[in-house]
Amino acid sequence: MPGSITKRGKNSYRIRLDAPPDASGSRRQVSETVHGTKKDAERRLAELVVEIGDGKCVARKDVTVAEAVEVWLKKYKYGHADSTYCTAEGLLRLHVVEGLGKMPVSGLTPSHVDSVMIRMLDDGLRPRTVRYLHWLLKSVLDGCLNRNEISHNSAAKVKPPRDLPKEVPALTDTQVQAF
Repeated sequence: MPGSITKRGKNSYRIRLDAPPDASGSRRQVSETVHGTKKDAERRLAELVVEIGDGKCVARKDVTVAEAVEVWLKKYKYGHADSTYCTAEGLLRLHVVEGLGKMPVSGLTPSHVDSVMIRMLDDGLRPRTVRYLHWLLKSVLDGCLNRNEISHNSAAKVKPPRDLPKEVPALTDTQVQAF
């Protein structure tokens, strides 16, 4: 089997196997601790081998949300108008980096994304602006997904708010007569 299982304690085993090299060509290993029997460890090793073969193996990095936003903004800057970039940067820094910046991207959950959107709505921002921020955050996390820094996009699992229908005032009697 292309990996190793090492006994660590009474009911825990460490699995270690080689993953494809990173962008710089450096060797990369995947290591994981399994609590349970040796059969459980062997099962998990087989799952990891399949994940690596499918290209789904996540590079376990401690990339923070703030770092992910910075990387995304550098790419977003090119090909967008300055005003569009400034709006995106302001929304991401004020509402995402401010609240979730120190959190590792791999630890981000749909409830974290929900809490950011609810806080924005509570602060009086329009649902359209919150939807735009949701799209921005989803794009940031898609970039992390493409770089194998996370295994799933938490923002994709959150439904953004809908716009409330605009109230149209009824016509007055004089407007009705004129019509």
